[in-house]
Amino acid sequence: QEETTVWESVVRWVEHSKEDRWHHLPSILPHIRFNRLTSHGMAAILEHPLIKEDPGCAEAIRTVVQRKPSDLQMRFGMDIKEMVLLFSKSSKEMLCMNPRIGRYIKCSFTGNLR
Repeated sequence: QEETTVWESVVRWVEHSKEDRWHHLPSILPHIRFNRLTSHGMAAILEHPLIKEDPGCAEAIRTVVQRKPSDLQMRFGMDIKEMVLLFSKSSKEMLCMNPRIGRYIKCSFTGNLR
């Protein structure tokens, strides 16, 4: 269920500004743990128009699925209940912070915040 939510979030994000964001999809897909999905859920994703448009996307998914479960790492934030996300339009940076322990990461992004 959780990985389906991650997939759906990625789709919404890409489709919001497809021309600007579609090229990011192959680099995002390896962060989705597809081998936690049901076979039905996996089949639905492989049939999704975003995946069918780029053969490299389907290959990226197959690579993730072939990983052993022990190779799966938790994504930043999976072990916390609260997270603060701060975006700066001027510097094109995003700050993710766990307010309980004060841990944060900073990353840059391309495209527009809308």
